[in-house]
Amino acid sequence: MAPTKRSSIRHGWLAVVIAGAALLPGGCVPRDPLESVVHAGSAADYNHWLYRHSATLGPGLEREFHDLEKERLLALQIEEAGLPPEEIRTRFRSAIDGRTVRQVLSEGYLIRRRRLLADDKGDTYLLDVNHALIVHPQVQDDLAEYRARTMEKIAARQAERRQQIATIEARLRELNPDGSIEVLLAPAAPPKPGPKREKGTTL
Repeated sequence: MAPTKRSSIRHGWLAVVIAGAALLPGGCVPRDPLESVVHAGSAADYNHWLYRHSATLGPGLEREFHDLEKERLLALQIEEAGLPPEEIRTRFRSAIDGRTVRQVLSEGYLIRRRRLLADDKGDTYLLDVNHALIVHPQVQDDLAEYRARTMEKIAARQAERRQQIATIEARLRELNPDGSIEVLLAPAAPPKPGPKREKGTTL
């Protein structure tokens, strides 16, 4: 029996749907935006990739991506002081080219965490110095009060920063549910003591 006009239209739409599904990675299941590979071999490539993936990432993930882009550019400006801005951006693009969005976000958060941990270490030093000055027997009362107020401000700043670090670590674990990130979040082991030397001997 010859196909009717209605059945021909129905089969035509079915063919279109099947062809469209074949174009999607993994069949008809949309790809995880975190697994999208960044193309940033040049400024034009990067801008084109951002334009194409803006809708795929969604406003939240896109905002997070650009926020950590600023973090990485800041880190490069500090590490490579004196380089022109365009060279800084070239190095940034080179670092993320070929990486997945998940990897780019994770690396950006690790860079931010490292900066905050360094700031935290600096505040710990300031707290120790101010405490030592307060308990010093020759410190005047008015100066001790000033030091105590300073310590309160530093401690509050440090508490806020440590909350930021905890939030970053939680996001890193969310981005890396396989647990691979744990080795990078583990606290650094204290340095091992060197071999003891007896008096009058050399190593």
